[in-house]
Amino acid sequence: MNAFVKIVAAVLVATTGLSGCTLTRGSHLVIGSTRAPTNPADVRIYTELPVKYEKIAMVSADSRNDFASQQNLSDHAIERLKKEAAKVGANGILLNGFGNYQVGSHGVV
Repeated sequence: MNAFVKIVAAVLVATTGLSGCTLTRGSHLVIGSTRAPTNPADVRIYTELPVKYEKIAMVSADSRNDFASQQNLSDHAIERLKKEAAKVGANGILLNGFGNYQVGSHGVV
């Protein structure tokens, strides 16, 4: 009986741990001149073109978790977009699509 309780406890711990993990993917395709990497926290999100901008790369990100809220998934995808943009030296992302897509959310930096 004691061994059964330990097995059930281990399965519950593993299930709880796995359900809390949100999987995110991101990528970028350079279409301009890259710069020195920036801090992802400094990357701004734009829904309209700023007055002055330069295209550096196209970035893409998505997040998945069967147990997470849509807001949580969106937050993780935005953070991944910022990381991808920062890798190529961008300080902003122009969102041109965001939502519950099969492929994820995309933006041009």
